[in-house]
Amino acid sequence: MIQFLLNDELRSEDNLDPNTTVLKYLREQLGKTGTKEGCASGDCGACTVVLGSYTTAACAIKASTHA
Repeated sequence: MIQFLLNDELRSEDNLDPNTTVLKYLREQLGKTGTKEGCASGDCGACTVVLGSYTTAACAIKASTHA
C-alpha cells in the first residue's frame, strides 16, 4: 500500500499496477486532466508535476515507486 497527499488530501492505494505512470494515474484514475502528455518521454515538460520538493516528468516515472 502507498499513501500520499494530493492537493492536501490523503490518498491510499492498495492495488496499483506497477507499470502505471504518475501521468496515467492522475489522468485516468483520478480524472486530473490538467497534467498533459506531450512527448511521452519526459523531455518536453508538458507533464511536469511536483513530488515532495522536486519537479519531475509524470510520464517517465512509475506511480508505485514515487507516490
